[in-house]
Formats: sequence, C-alpha cells, structure tokens
Amino acid sequence: RQRADLVRAQQQLREALQMAEELGASDIAMDARLALAECARVEGDHDRALRLYEAQVRWAERQRAFEGEVLGRLGLALLE
Repeated sequence: RQRADLVRAQQQLREALQMAEELGASDIAMDARLALAECARVEGDHDRALRLYEAQVRWAERQRAFEGEVLGRLGLALLE
C-alpha cells in the first residue's frame, strides 16, 4: 500500500509541476520539483534525484531565488 501511495503522490507532483510551469507559478513548481527529488532520494534513485536537484539549482539561479537555490544545494549535499 505504501508503494502505491508513493507512486500516486509522485504522479500528482509531476502533474502539479507541469501545471505550475505552464502557469508561471514558480513557488509551486519549486515545491513540486523539490518534493519529487526527495521522493527519488528516499527511493534510492540518486540519478533522478540528482537531475531534479540540479534542475532546481539552475532554475533558482535564473530566478535569483536564493531560498530555492539553497534548498536545491542542500538536496545535492544529501546525495554525497
């Protein structure tokens, strides 16, 4: 049951990320991206987590979003 819940949550996060990006809701996109990265990390999929955390850092740098960059870099540090 927990695995099914995680899969469902990840699908909902991907949908939220896509919608947020389409609508320009950057804070929601950031939250969804970080949550997806954390799910991947917890599952042991470090390659996917790495890609998502790196995407978060790149996005935050472009947006000059200090908090988003810090959160992305903290996630990257967890992978080391």
